[in-house]
Amino acid sequence: WFQGELPATLSQPWLSWDWESPKGQTHLRLGVHAAFLWIDGPVQSDDASLEPRLLLTQRLGRRHTLALSWGMQSQLAPLWMYADRRAATGDPFEQFPNRGLGFSRAQQVSLRHSWQPGDSWVLKTELFYQLQTDIPVSADTRDAFSLLNLSEITRLPDLAALGLGENKGVELSAERYLNNGWFLLVNTTLFNARYQGSDEVWRDSRWNLQHIANLTAGKEWLRDQWPERSRAFGINGRVTWVGGQWAAPVDIAASAAARTTVYDLSDGYTEQQPGFVRLDLRIYWRRNIGQRRNSLFAMDFQNASIRKNTAYRYYDPYTGQVETKEQLGLVPNISWRLEW
Repeated sequence: WFQGELPATLSQPWLSWDWESPKGQTHLRLGVHAAFLWIDGPVQSDDASLEPRLLLTQRLGRRHTLALSWGMQSQLAPLWMYADRRAATGDPFEQFPNRGLGFSRAQQVSLRHSWQPGDSWVLKTELFYQLQTDIPVSADTRDAFSLLNLSEITRLPDLAALGLGENKGVELSAERYLNNGWFLLVNTTLFNARYQGSDEVWRDSRWNLQHIANLTAGKEWLRDQWPERSRAFGINGRVTWVGGQWAAPVDIAASAAARTTVYDLSDGYTEQQPGFVRLDLRIYWRRNIGQRRNSLFAMDFQNASIRKNTAYRYYDPYTGQVETKEQLGLVPNISWRLEW
């Protein structure tokens, strides 16, 4: 992308302190994390972030636990955004004019309840909320662009750290630990993800999937078990159901003129793609001989349901139509791992 070097230094010191009540019913963890950024070269930038964090855990009887957490976090934009391409292309317009960008910041709070109805089971419920600030967005106040929606390297507009983001929802999970040869994990998250560009309009984020659900289960049969030696056969699988990503509509007229796909980002990501469903399976044989020699032979079947989920939509200059690109169907994989 550019010639030469981009000197950058990121320092992250941290400090934490733990306290526990005499009977172990209450646990408190206080901490502070700091981040210091220096970037030199064609585009100079420096920033600092001081982030206090707290975790309070309270046991309610023998099987119930409440945990409250709050904290501030910061994130650095991808370093390629700071690169100046003029030295590589000779084009004074081929550059990323992102002077002065530093950390994006977030405040996050969550409340989690855990219940162990038995020795092998745990049920969890968690409420969470996150507010993101100082998000790079277009310096043009009529634009809906936000770095929160970026998924690939692309030419960027002039940016200003004025954007916002918001994520809130609830997560539910039930887990059975491996016992008597089988385990189970069920979890689902219901959430809403929004963002605000420089035009100060709240919109659905590209990643506002709204729901994510997973069911993972497995069974293992122990064939032989001697001192320091065992053989086992097992099968496990996972079903994933995820809401569709949001996409910008294809500008057919502009795409036809350019003979390539041009998206209309003037109003953000307004079209939701179909949901994503996938089944993954694994069958394996395992043999352990103490610490000397272990082997695992496995057959994995990714997307065993052979469902072709939607990847994205694009303009095809040969058909003159907007087409749908599908993801791969069944992907088998065979592996054999030896350890000695």
